[in-house]
Amino acid sequence: MKKFINDFIRQAEILAYCLNGESVSKAEYADRYDVEEITINRDLKALRELGIQIFSNKGKVGIRELPPKEILQQLSSDYLPIEINSDVFIKQVKLLSKTNKQTYFQILVLLAKAVKEGLIIEFRYNRLADNEIHNYKVIPIRLFTSELNWILHGFKSGEDILKTFYLSRIKDLRITTERYSQTAIPKEKKDTYNVVLRFNPEVAEELYSKVWFEEFEIVKDKSGFIILKTKQSITSKIASWCISWWDMLEITEPIELKNYISEMQKAFNNNNPSNL
Repeated sequence: MKKFINDFIRQAEILAYCLNGESVSKAEYADRYDVEEITINRDLKALRELGIQIFSNKGKVGIRELPPKEILQQLSSDYLPIEINSDVFIKQVKLLSKTNKQTYFQILVLLAKAVKEGLIIEFRYNRLADNEIHNYKVIPIRLFTSELNWILHGFKSGEDILKTFYLSRIKDLRITTERYSQTAIPKEKKDTYNVVLRFNPEVAEELYSKVWFEEFEIVKDKSGFIILKTKQSITSKIASWCISWWDMLEITEPIELKNYISEMQKAFNNNNPSNL
């Protein structure tokens, strides 16, 4: 059983490297995984038997075309529970495949490998706040799903604050040969703010069914408006939730939440100009 698992892991990673556009020889793969080159030949044969057009030309391993989505989805959902010791369902993989059709497989596999083996990664990232692409060098700490979103927790180079990266916004991922040592997963450090939201009385019944904060207080002011108070970090989740109330909500404080939403709207409008 152990040999079968090792073979499967190696084959999935070789496929991920190929899809990532990396030019690696059979001899280099054999050295990387501490196996004989004949074992790599068997790996390539096993992948071809799945219908994947993987080949070796002058010793370099490559791929002719993107494999069928069903194969990649199944390989992903089989590989990830082994590497990150977590329950992963094919539904979660399929959702990411819709947003990253060309790259999701190699991103998932290579990130899981980097987290497990303690390898520093480099990637381009499309930031949510301003929709700009930035280059990051990151120590990957944890890979997981949250409400069907795939998330990477990690430290940007030179920083000691745990950051959140959405896999759907990661571009051009590369694993380096640099290693790190991390014995514990620290909690993500984010500033929290006193949030005060003023709701129109028309949404009173609806509001109670949609509050997702663990700790909050709701009172009515003299005008009958509903005041919700909580303490939260400013994230895309709370910003999107506020926007979903349209004109039924007024953000009393903090100004940082208003500014965050303004930046989100500006980035969205820049990327989706009105035809009017």
